[in-house]
Amino acid sequence: MTAPLVAAAVLTIAASAAIGASQQSRDGAAGPLPPGTGAIAGVVRATDGTPVRRARVTLNSEQRRQPGRTVTTGEDGRFAFEHLSADRYRVAASKPGFLTMQFGAARPAREGTSLPIEDGQQLRDVVIAMTRGGVVTGVVRDASGRPIPEVTVTLMRRSYSVLTGEPQLQNQRSSFTDDRGIYRVWDLDSGDYFVRAEPNLNGVRARATPGLEDLRRLGPGDVDRLIQSTPPTPAAPSMSSRTENYAPTYYPGTADLSAAQTVHVEAGEERPGVDVVVDFVPTARLSGRLTPPTGLTARQVTMLLVPAGPNAVMLASLSRGSSIAVMPDGTFAIGGVAPGDYIVRAHTAAAAPPGRTPARPAGPDPTAPIFFSETPVRVDGRDLTVPVAFHPAMTVRGRIVFEGEAPASIAGARIWMLPRNAGANLSAGPPGGAVDAEGRFTFTAVMPDRYRFMHQWPGSGRWTLKAATSNGQDMFDAPIEIRAGQDTEWVLTFTDRLTTLTGVLHDSAGAPAPDAVILVYPADRNRRSPGSRSIRSVRPGTDGRFNVVGLRAGEYLIAALTDIEPGQWNDAAFLESLVASSIKVTLADGSTTTQNLRVGR
Repeated sequence: MTAPLVAAAVLTIAASAAIGASQQSRDGAAGPLPPGTGAIAGVVRATDGTPVRRARVTLNSEQRRQPGRTVTTGEDGRFAFEHLSADRYRVAASKPGFLTMQFGAARPAREGTSLPIEDGQQLRDVVIAMTRGGVVTGVVRDASGRPIPEVTVTLMRRSYSVLTGEPQLQNQRSSFTDDRGIYRVWDLDSGDYFVRAEPNLNGVRARATPGLEDLRRLGPGDVDRLIQSTPPTPAAPSMSSRTENYAPTYYPGTADLSAAQTVHVEAGEERPGVDVVVDFVPTARLSGRLTPPTGLTARQVTMLLVPAGPNAVMLASLSRGSSIAVMPDGTFAIGGVAPGDYIVRAHTAAAAPPGRTPARPAGPDPTAPIFFSETPVRVDGRDLTVPVAFHPAMTVRGRIVFEGEAPASIAGARIWMLPRNAGANLSAGPPGGAVDAEGRFTFTAVMPDRYRFMHQWPGSGRWTLKAATSNGQDMFDAPIEIRAGQDTEWVLTFTDRLTTLTGVLHDSAGAPAPDAVILVYPADRNRRSPGSRSIRSVRPGTDGRFNVVGLRAGEYLIAALTDIEPGQWNDAAFLESLVASSIKVTLADGSTTTQNLRVGR
């Protein structure tokens, strides 16, 4: 892969008037606010100073205490929001041909600066500067140099999953080649991109290739032997046994992501000449015969071929797997598999209820056990026979407990278990997770893996997660590991005693410093895993004030940066590089700690 994301400049900060208070917050965010008499108005301009007309400007309450609003700029680029209640607001502008920009953000795709408004305050000098997007263009050709039309070209950037914190490739923009093989992808932010070309074969997109009809290369003399055969049949001559197909290809012309080159583009820049050469690759056929567990039939088995190896997580958002056909006699096969590492996965559906025949079931039996199989394979162009061995899937049970007075109702609460390759897909995990009236939840058909979890909690303004344990082990910051044959008891503890870090960031002259990014992360290295709940990134408001709610009690480090890639805090090496320039603060359970900061270059 290419070099890691570039670290932002770190500002020198010092603690100023650090105060540890015991103020407990038991109600969290208040309810909706009534209409007020405040106002926010301003202008949207391009980076060259010209007004941007008909831009879409949105305003949102930072604490979501009232509905968002949207207006459109006039011919002079101006906008206004009236009748605002006292609150903190964020404003953003978007328009085709430009990159979406938040007020106060260092660049597009960054968090902006909040605007604190008092009732009756009129803030009418807000300026949002919008940048035009970059362009990458080129030609997609075959190995003979001929242009290929109808190729899907996608530009992707390395990022981190918003759900699990894992590295991934995120699709940015896509386009198709025209009849000359030319593509043009626009509206790009500055950065390094992978260029991925996916040819269409008979109108079918060649995503990972499996399942498409194999192509067989004719060897020397094959055509003559076909013509001379009597009767003419393609089975008579001894044709080449090599099968080929298209596979997704990365710039400049490789099917291997680790060998791909990136293309750097600046916002507003056009990068021509990014040409991709697409060629056939040797493909294989995977096949075998499975024996369903006792009491089940082959029709109750689902099989998938999913990417594996070092790039599997990075590609998780692009390919969820290809279906493998299973016949009634248990035989299965999939053709057109490009070289690479894969996992052949199989799992059973619920059995028919007692007294019903599998051929005409009235419905699934919720008490029937689920079985699974996972077989790693490496494909190198040769056909493979894949063994399938079934094992019972696991059931994970858990419960929610409350520290303090429990809420009257927990209707609508839900938990998700997310495997390592979930990407941004909440449904990628095992079924289940609904919380009943007694606070219990269950997941079925759980396969061995490492899982992150997320929760939907209707009382999130008042309640926050304080602890998470699995079989007595702390999993608040680390993923939960499910092993084959292991029973799992999971306990989530919520509290209404919110632990809060707040303060004001000043510059060296004592004025508010709203342009920095404040990163709060654990002093304990063991709590810095990807997706950790103990790592937060915040932007101060125009008054320099910042607020972080719901952290776990303990020791933390605070760093101030000029800019940071979204999710970059999931990189343990990046966090370690900040330690020397960070300051330490200790948060007490259920209390508010005020830590004012002073920043200098």
